[in-house]
Amino acid sequence: MQFIRVTSEARQQIIECLRGGQKIAAIKILKEEARRIQGTGGEPRWSLREAKLAVERFAVERGLAKPGSTVDPEAVRIVTGPQVKQIVFNFGADDITVDLEGMQMTALTEMQNIGLDACKEILDVVDIFRAIEDGKEIKIVDPFPVNDPDLEEFGRGIADA
Repeated sequence: MQFIRVTSEARQQIIECLRGGQKIAAIKILKEEARRIQGTGGEPRWSLREAKLAVERFAVERGLAKPGSTVDPEAVRIVTGPQVKQIVFNFGADDITVDLEGMQMTALTEMQNIGLDACKEILDVVDIFRAIEDGKEIKIVDPFPVNDPDLEEFGRGIADA
């Protein structure tokens, strides 16, 4: 799958244009990003059609397109962060190499074997990798904060050791 990496500012501008119903402005922003990339030795200049298809795909993927809109198979993805190409998982028997879509499908089809909790964790991982591709900041939050002063004191003692 091909993609174009844009700055987070350009991505936000494209989103704002699409939310405001200004698809042509979003296409212009993408073409300008392609020009910027070309100036640094990146991809060659894009045609209007390529930029249009990429913006339409982006709109569908982000829920900003009209209901029923489809993605042209030639459309490239617009990403901000690194693109996740493959992930290797072991569901207990053998290693399975998948892309993000394959990872979702494998988790859902193997749900009977791996259990609902493991399936949810795998789907959460897919969401994390998609957020990274979109250039979002990822934070790890402890779902069970320690509110017991005795445990907090115990933890400080371990950290000080």
